[in-house]
Amino acid sequence: HGWTSGEALSHLAWILLTEKMGYNVEFAEEIPYSRMACMQLADCNTTDTLAPCNPGPPGSVSHLALEIWHSYSGGMTEKLIEEVPNRVPVRVGYPEGIGADGFEAMFVSEIVLKSAQQNNLLLSWYQSYDASWSNASSYFDSHID
Repeated sequence: HGWTSGEALSHLAWILLTEKMGYNVEFAEEIPYSRMACMQLADCNTTDTLAPCNPGPPGSVSHLALEIWHSYSGGMTEKLIEEVPNRVPVRVGYPEGIGADGFEAMFVSEIVLKSAQQNNLLLSWYQSYDASWSNASSYFDSHID
């Protein structure tokens, strides 16, 4: 799915499941979106989220998915309930599920943050909306370079 954290987690799970627990593990086709992972978990014959789900045998595509973002899989539960009600993916350990809920955020390295603080650049939310007070762009790479 292209997310480094998801790829690392998948490989860690593979090591644990194969080497420590003795399971035969294969990776399903790599897909870039959480909505597509829902289609895989329902054993649909396609990952096209606009196409109807025509499922294969149970477990024929995927048994487990890691790093699914619920905010990006909106509407998939309803779609699959309508099309394949006995194949709707569930969180393991319902109702709480295992793992942790993720949050989307931006990361600013400590070096950049300290440099900005030394120059009195206001980076915290709600301290100032007045862009004329500082030039935050000097601390980041340009999107056109």
